[in-house]
Amino acid sequence: MNILITGSTMEEQIQDTYKILYDFLTTTFNAKVHTPLDTIKFKGTNEERVKRAFDLVDIADVIVADVSYPSHGQGIELHYALTKNKKIILIAKENSKVSGVVTGLFGTPFYYNSTDDLIKFLNSKI
Repeated sequence: MNILITGSTMEEQIQDTYKILYDFLTTTFNAKVHTPLDTIKFKGTNEERVKRAFDLVDIADVIVADVSYPSHGQGIELHYALTKNKKIILIAKENSKVSGVVTGLFGTPFYYNSTDDLIKFLNSKI
């Protein structure tokens, strides 16, 4: 199983959540997981970044989209995933202001208070 986690690469406080999700998903589902932390490390050109993003969507069985913080790149990835009929699971930190465009296209995200809540939710959805 391939799982793509999308989300902001600019917000340091969420990077710990990405690490916890990576560990949980690789262990529980024996999945190949790509996170925004991988994107931060990627050193390609802008064109290579776009190709990489679309390639990751193409191979993903499930996309977990943390929409706690605005991200133009994530919006492009999610729209592309929508055109490919990918399973998309929206999540957001409690009290986040999620884009109306995102909720209009994909519905209301699961709002989590803790990573324990998030893990329980994802365990029931993947």
